[in-house]
Amino acid sequence: MNNKILRGESVGMKQKKDQQESQQGVVHGFSVIPSGELSCIWVLAGVLSYKLCERDYQCETCPLDIEMRHLYGTTSSLLTPRESVDLGAFCHYPSHVWVKPLSGDRVLVGIDQFLSALVAGIDGVLLPRIGQKVLHSGWLAKFVVEDEIVTLNAPIGGTVLNANFRVIARPEILTTSAYSDGWLVEMKTPDVKAELVFSIPHDQVRTWLIGQTQRLDHKIGLAIGAENGLDVLAQDGLLQLDRLKGSLGTKGYARLIRNFVEGH
Repeated sequence: MNNKILRGESVGMKQKKDQQESQQGVVHGFSVIPSGELSCIWVLAGVLSYKLCERDYQCETCPLDIEMRHLYGTTSSLLTPRESVDLGAFCHYPSHVWVKPLSGDRVLVGIDQFLSALVAGIDGVLLPRIGQKVLHSGWLAKFVVEDEIVTLNAPIGGTVLNANFRVIARPEILTTSAYSDGWLVEMKTPDVKAELVFSIPHDQVRTWLIGQTQRLDHKIGLAIGAENGLDVLAQDGLLQLDRLKGSLGTKGYARLIRNFVEGH
């Protein structure tokens, strides 16, 4: 009986490995994606078996991506900001925080499009006081999810010159205007250039975000099941986070956000 179980587990593990390799463009241990080429995000998501990306992951201009999002819905929509913005003007960090240099020693700080979609189900935002010193890796913002608090830490240090009280009054601004009206704080930092050294290189931001969407898809699948996971995606591909919050529960939803702002 134990041998049968072991054989069954072995077959299951092999099938899972074959499925993972197929999703990664690997057949029997050999890559089918030519060296130097990019695999379509729909291949990475496991929907298509083979398709090369010819647009350097500029998914918002791809007819295939637009059509596939209508058919399936996917977190790949988190790669595209919900507003017109030049991402090159912002320095992104692994905690999903962006920093935008202003004049002199001043910077504007906010969250990227990925996190802005993920926190759409929060109940409130807490920000530091004007004049408060924010330490490197000290708290920058706190997201309130009923009785749970998720702390977002600062990738840079400085003194708060201004806090966005509109975000406190209307947290939904974070989701609709993360790179403009949804900024968090304006800070004065002693050495802007030195602080920005640890940001993600501009030419790697999009690839990194693709990896983050894959992580999110995987975690949603593990948490609520692959089939149920599809129920929290709208036909336009945007996460229906009210459904996700309901499926995961308050603690599970807070844990998911915490994983991406802390467990990077």
